[in-house]
Amino acid sequence: KKGYQTFMYQQFADFWLKFNEAIAQGKRILVLCTRKEDAKFLQFAYGAVAVHADNSGDYQDFLDSPNTWLPNNEPILMAVSPVLGTGFSIKVDAFDCVFGWFKADNIPAKGLIQFLNRYRLPVERYIYCDYSSGRYDGLTPNDLFKTRLAKAKAQKVNEGEANFINSDDPYFHYKASTNWSLAHLRADLFARLERDVETVEYVRSQLSDKDRKAITKELTAKLKEYRATYPVKIHEARNLSLDEYLDLKDKANLSEVNRLSVAKFEIADWSCLTPDQLTLER
Repeated sequence: KKGYQTFMYQQFADFWLKFNEAIAQGKRILVLCTRKEDAKFLQFAYGAVAVHADNSGDYQDFLDSPNTWLPNNEPILMAVSPVLGTGFSIKVDAFDCVFGWFKADNIPAKGLIQFLNRYRLPVERYIYCDYSSGRYDGLTPNDLFKTRLAKAKAQKVNEGEANFINSDDPYFHYKASTNWSLAHLRADLFARLERDVETVEYVRSQLSDKDRKAITKELTAKLKEYRATYPVKIHEARNLSLDEYLDLKDKANLSEVNRLSVAKFEIADWSCLTPDQLTLER
């Protein structure tokens, strides 16, 4: 078993309080976020070094050689979304604790365990995992097979496609397993942690309703402030010509500056405007 302690929180407010306590204590913190917007929020609200799909091109050195980049840059707070490639592993002493901010989106419990273990050192892990939204169906291979077969029979473009759909296709088994984990993500993650990690504790909320509401209110205000910054970033982005846009739009690993400029061009184009005509109001 992995030789570290893990604490999984029942309520987000307790998890958030622990995160802020760690910051106040001056700890070096790695936050693993399943959504890039959460990493961006931590950059906005706490000055985190945030690495996510929209700016991964700016952090290629980190993604290629984390064990060289981290000692050279020494981040105090770092937030990372799932952009870490196969084989990515941090083996140097760079963080005092790891926080997992997980949503029930598209990463099953098995993937979250791998995410948590990208940092190899045995420091404490603090986790909040959202409840599933309840939108995951097809929890058995047979459910998925029947749905796929019905769609094939209903469409008229590729007649006879239904004859090639096999109920024993491994895809249906894989997808059913993934859907089941996402539908029961908290329970599946906790069970896997108990199996793989030396010490796991489920932390029930100790906060009063008043304190919980105060923490939630403060966080909601910060999130609202953060969400208001995106239109400003788009408005302040560089105005691209059509040729510049066409040259950039399909490139991988764009810098965040160029990605915002591409987004600005597309928003303007949807509104039948040129980028320089775009205002905060439209």
